[in-house]
This record gives sequence, structure tokens and C-alpha cells, in this order.
Amino acid sequence: MKVKSNTATNQSKKPYTIEISTKSLLAILLFSASSSFIAGRTLRKRNIFLTNSNLVIHSKDDNIRFGGMHPSLSLHEGKVPPQHKYSGMEFNASTSSGRTVNTHLASGLKSSEMVCIDHGDGQRQCVIDNTNENANDDNLEANEECDGEGGGCLDEEDDEEEDEEHLPAGQHLLIDIKHVDGTFLNSDVRLAKAMVDVVNLSQLTLLSYHCHNLIPQGVSCVGVLLESHISFHTWPEAGVITLDLFTCGSGKLVPLVPIVEKLFAIPEVGSLIKPFVHWVHKLRGFRPDDYSDVLTKDLGLMLQESFDVKKEIASVQTKFQKIDIFDLMMTYTGEPKKGSYEAQHPEFFQPHRIVYLDGVIQSTRTHLEAYHEALVHSVMITHKNPKRVAIIGGGEGATLKEVLKHNTLEKVQMIEIDEEMVITSREYLPEWSDCSDLIGSAKWCGDDERADIFYEDALAWFIDRFSEGGKYASEDHPKFDVIIMDALDPQDDISFAELLYTDQTFISSLYNALEDDGMIVFQLGSAPDHRDAPDTLNINRRRAILIEELEEVEFESFHIYEDGNCGFEYPWTFFVVMKDSLDDSAWYKNEAETQVAIHQRILRTHSGAPALKYFDGATLKGYQIPHKVFESTFCRQDPTPDGCITEETRIADIHQSDLEVKISGLGDRSGRGVFTKVDIKKGMSIGREATANPVYFSPSATRLIQHYADDYVEETSKVYDYMDGYGWQTETMGHPSYYVDSSMQTFVNHGCNGSFNIAGTLLKASQTITEQNAKESDQYSFHDNEVDWDNYNPRRLRHLHHLSSTFEVALRDIKAGEELFTDYLSFAEGDEWWTDVQDLKRWCSGEDVGHITKKEKTHWTDSNE
Repeated sequence: MKVKSNTATNQSKKPYTIEISTKSLLAILLFSASSSFIAGRTLRKRNIFLTNSNLVIHSKDDNIRFGGMHPSLSLHEGKVPPQHKYSGMEFNASTSSGRTVNTHLASGLKSSEMVCIDHGDGQRQCVIDNTNENANDDNLEANEECDGEGGGCLDEEDDEEEDEEHLPAGQHLLIDIKHVDGTFLNSDVRLAKAMVDVVNLSQLTLLSYHCHNLIPQGVSCVGVLLESHISFHTWPEAGVITLDLFTCGSGKLVPLVPIVEKLFAIPEVGSLIKPFVHWVHKLRGFRPDDYSDVLTKDLGLMLQESFDVKKEIASVQTKFQKIDIFDLMMTYTGEPKKGSYEAQHPEFFQPHRIVYLDGVIQSTRTHLEAYHEALVHSVMITHKNPKRVAIIGGGEGATLKEVLKHNTLEKVQMIEIDEEMVITSREYLPEWSDCSDLIGSAKWCGDDERADIFYEDALAWFIDRFSEGGKYASEDHPKFDVIIMDALDPQDDISFAELLYTDQTFISSLYNALEDDGMIVFQLGSAPDHRDAPDTLNINRRRAILIEELEEVEFESFHIYEDGNCGFEYPWTFFVVMKDSLDDSAWYKNEAETQVAIHQRILRTHSGAPALKYFDGATLKGYQIPHKVFESTFCRQDPTPDGCITEETRIADIHQSDLEVKISGLGDRSGRGVFTKVDIKKGMSIGREATANPVYFSPSATRLIQHYADDYVEETSKVYDYMDGYGWQTETMGHPSYYVDSSMQTFVNHGCNGSFNIAGTLLKASQTITEQNAKESDQYSFHDNEVDWDNYNPRRLRHLHHLSSTFEVALRDIKAGEELFTDYLSFAEGDEWWTDVQDLKRWCSGEDVGHITKKEKTHWTDSNE
């Protein structure tokens, strides 16, 4: 090579020529390239960054101090590398605001090939092809053996889901942590290692990860999983890291929360404040309409909610069900100050512990007493003397605890199929079954000498002992006063729930297992909404079937109620049935009567605190009348049940001012009567407004009045004469009670031999039975002519007083000046039916006079003497 010099300074000199051999030139070029390469490598190793004209260097010592080099990726034992392509793009180190590290699952694979392209804008893109056309089915099966649908080997449940369809859906775990050590949060090496450890411990597969150290501080990392991704960002100066993990498939992510907490919640050096972890879990994507999983139920809904405290206490898979127990607290303000209200009453500020069975909420610590006292004591207090009780289910022990509070109890038998449920509850839910404060009981309720626990299928247990042809039916089995059903909800999508609530043989065995005055209480799941269709047409179908079956086996009395304080999303439904309708009078106790019963029956405590925290007389009073929603949904049935259709408000009414009282046209022996001053057309109501407020004597009041009247207490006898003479007796509340019309219509006389011209609205057609032709056996056929109320009819239960004191309507056109007559036979029922028929026959024939006329004449005679 020749170079000619022709510079100005050398113009006076002779030109010269430099000759360089080709070998020398190649040597120079090779040296220059080698020097540049070595210098570049040195700078990259020392991580030189330019920021604000200052040089910031992260040396090799930093890696040692922060935990070593970036972790490499590895496969779990038994797995083979998945077929995939990796493509990454990064800024060139000389132009980037941070350091980037790419690590991918590729080393050692012969089929791997990396191709990198440097773009003119300072970016580099690299592609790794790990696809293998010769991959066989065995290799794919080896991966699926652990991954299943792509969710990791987190528990035994995943093994059952290997062949599950790959759905366009996944799970998303979002975790925020504060009060974390800032040095840790600024070290990409330590953070990357924690991320890789989380993935490895989770049995997931990390294909690659990508981390950036940001300037002046902070780290962002994202890891690409075979199942989806994991990523996080840190704020070292604030001590905060936010992390999210998304996987496609059925492997559970909630069990990873403690792993993430252990690896990322590194306490701040020298600080007494512990790292605070806040997390939510969400289902993502789309699943079939019939897809069912614990995470699609109550448990999954809770995991989506934002709580300051959300901690898994236990997760146990028994032979029968999955038990999940969580502690929750919406707002956590830290440790209470000494002497504060919170410190003096920690029981009001402890986490909210919730129990889930197969994803469905069962009970909560905060509402423990509200639910179980509502279930147990309504029926236990209603029964006059409950000595023997059976509990179906109740594995938590709380129902047993409530039953043991009654001093009338001699034996309670709990039939629970899942022994592991009882063991788990005893360990993690000690409050539920702690009877140590009850005088005369035991520390654990199951050890009370009055309690027996059978770990058996309750359905088979009752059928074997109390059904016709049962396995042990020939043996003598003591019957129960009360049975409490605290098992699965009828809405649960479980085959066993179908049997519990619809199997006729089982329901018949429950009837047979009761004494003649026996009662059952069921918990029937969430109450209906006022816009719901009838139970027969929705998720409450089993509830409707149960009620029909209970009617079929001839239970006589039905009472449905709800309680909105049980800790569930909706008010909860309870259902009491009785073999004998006479016991209705006990259900309709007034508040004072219930309070007396509680005082007499409930055990005292060592602490002196009341044994009942929720249930009292006012509570039972609120249960006596069903909520409007039960009437509304019941009356939406097709065809509409009897009694649901009413035209009362559309009927023209005759006001009380259009009536007058004077001596009856039947003669002096008949006393007073009521006459109309205006014409009344057929179908018009008579004094509707005035008859809406009768004087009512409850069954307990009636018993007291009769008792003292029988002892010839003069003043009480007068009250009895008023009640029995002017009023009418009814057994709608079980034992006899009385209504007395508070208007002038109380003087309306009986129309003898069917001559009555007005009648109550409950009559469906003209009555043909009169006092003249009635036979003793006609009692039920007579009342068959009235509205046919079903045994279970929430409309009737809601309007008992109104229906018992209903107004009357004209059966024909009535002219002004006519006397009004009604049919007294419609008021006769029960044991008094035939006696009343004979009395009416004597009065109509003139052989005798009515009670009131007789009493008034006696009083007039005594006064004159």
C-alpha cells in the first residue's frame, strides 16, 4: 500500500511514500478490533450509567453484596423443556436508562439457536427457537403430568384435573407489600432470585425473565411462564413492592401467598414495623355456564374483595368436602394503644373468621351466635319440654353448643358424616364448640355427658331406624322431641343435598322419629328476593319440594322466618314444622312469656354473662310473622293458591253510620240486633273499616281467664262472659283464643235455619248445613266450604288476625230497615263444634236464650233486688 504526503509544511521537501504490507495492515485492524471489544466488555461488566452528568458504577462487588449473579432457570424433575420461541428486545446499554438482564430457558439444548439483530435506533432484538419437530408424546405428557391445565402442582386436586379442557380462562393473584427493606427492593439480583424461587416452589415453569434497574432507584421485572406471567415493580424509597401472578389453568394460586410473603416481605433493617401484605385473587377469562369450582362460589367472591387482613388459617380436603378457613379484617389500624377502648375490648376488633365448605360460606365468628341461636332456640323454646334432640350435620359444634344450654335436655345426638370436619373445627374454630363457661357442661361441647356424636350418614341413620322396613326398624329406638337440620343448603349443587331435601323416605323417617308433639327446624338457605319467581322455578326448587313432602307426611303446622344478621350476603331462611297444630300457641308466645321461658330453662354461666347473646323474646316475636317476600313468591305460583286473590279494596262498603242497634225482631228473648238504614246491594261489605280492630284474647290470656273464671272469681267471670258471649272462639293460634268485634256489629244475631243475609269473606259458596240439619260429623264438611288454606301458606300466616276478624259481605240485596243476620256456625270449631250446634238449635226453637241475654237479665234482676 502506498501513501503520498503533500502537506503544506512539507512543500519544500521532496515527496515521500510509506509502504505497509498487507499482513501488517491486517494485524493493525485485528489489534484495534480486539482493543475495542475488550474495552466494551469491561464497561458492560462494570455497568456504567450516565445520569445528570455523573458517573454511577455498579461493580462486580455489588453482585456479591446483593446475593451473587442472576439466577439461571431450571426444569423440575421429570419435566422436559417445552417447545417455544423466545423473542426479546432491549435498548443498547449505551443509551438505556437502566440495566437489562435477560435469562431464558435455553442452555444445553442442541436445537436452540439465538439470532440477534442490532437496529440502527440503538435497540437489539434476539430470537431463540426452542421448537423441536421430533418432540414425542412422552415428552408432552411429562410436562402435563405436573402442569395439568397449566396451573402447577399445588395440591392433589390438580392430579384429578389433568384431562380438563384447556379453557380461555385463568387466575390472577395481585399482591402489594409495604414496609419492605429498601436495599432489597433496589437489588435486581435478590429480587430476581426471589421471583425464581416463587416460581420453583409453586411448581410452575419459567421460560424467561427480564429485569431493569431504574435510575435513580427501583426495579421492574417480568417473568414469562409456560402458564402465563409473573411481574413486579418496586419503590425502594417507600418500601413498597407490587406483584402480580397470572396463570392459565386450575392450579390454585391462593396457597402461594405465604410463599410470596416469605420471599418478598423482607423487614426494614432496624424497624419494629412488620411488612404489611395486601392481596386479592380474581378469576379471569371465560368459562362454560355450567362450570363449577370452589373459586366460583362464595370463597372466590371473598378473595376478590380488598381486605387489609386476609389470611388463610386452614385448607383441608376431607373424604367428603374441602374446608377453607380465613381470617378477614376490612381495615387494620395497627396494634391498639394501651388503655384504649380497642385494648380493653379486643373481642370486638379481632379478625373476622369465616368457614367455607366446598367454597360455600357456612358460618362466621362475628355472626356465630346470631345464626346458631336463630336456628336452635326458636324451636327449643317453643317446645314445652325438649328432652331428646337430634342434630343433622353441625360438624363445627356450634349447634350442639346451643342445644346444651337448655336444662331440660337429657340427651342430644349429633349425626355428622365428616369426622375430619369436627377435628378441624375443634383445632381452628375453638369458640364454636367451647362449652367451658356453661355450668355443668364440659370444656369441649362434644365431651358433655348429655352429648353423643355419630360419624355416619344422617340420611341412612334415620332411614335405617325410623322408616318402614328400615335396617334397624324392628329395634326400639327412643324418639326425639326436636330435630335440627344444620346440613347443606338446599341450593348447593351437590347430589347429597338433593337427597336431604327431596327424598320422601328420609322425610318420612324424620316424621316417624318424632314424638307426637315433636318439631323440626331446617335452615333453608338464602331468603328470596321480592322480585323472585316462585321457589318451584328457580334455585330454591328443593326448598319447594321439601315443603310439599312435609305436607304429604302430614305435619300440621308450618312456620317460615328469616334473619338478616347471620353474616351471609342475604337474609337467611329457617323453617319450623310441628306434628301437632295445637303447639302453635307456644310459637305465638308474647315477649314476656318467652323471656320467662329463657330464664327458667337456659343454663347459667361461670362468668355470669348471659348464655344467649342474640336470641330473646323480641327476636322470637319477629319470627312469628313471615316476611312479605315469602307471601309474594308463594302467591306467584300458577295456578294462584287459594286466599292469594282478594278484591277487598274494590268492594263498596256500608259505613257504620248507616247501621243502628235496637231490639231484635226475633223477640225479647233475642236481645239487641243490628239494622240497616240504607239499601245494601249483594256483595257490598259491611263496616269494613270498623271491624279491622277487634279485641283479641291470646291463647295464654284465654287460659288464664278461663282458669280464674272456673274458680268463681267475680271480676274475672265478667271478663269471661264478655269474651265468650260477644266474641267468637278460634284455634288459628293453636289453643283456643277469642276475638270480640269492637264495633256495633258485635250485636248482629244468628240467622236461624239458614236465614242469614251476611257472611264472612272466607265462605266460598252458599252454606247448606244449618243448626237444624247439622250432624256431629258435619264439622269438617262445613268448614270445607270455606277458603281452602294450604298447610303451608305464608299469606295466611302473615294475616292471621285480619283473616280471623274479617268483615262480612251481603249475600243478597238487603232493604233499608231490615235486620242483619250472620251464621254463628261459621264461628264454631274444634271440640266445641257440636256443643255450639246444640245451643243454637235451642235458641232458635225458643227453648233457651243466648248467654248475653241470660247474663243481662240476671244482672238486671239482681240490681233491682
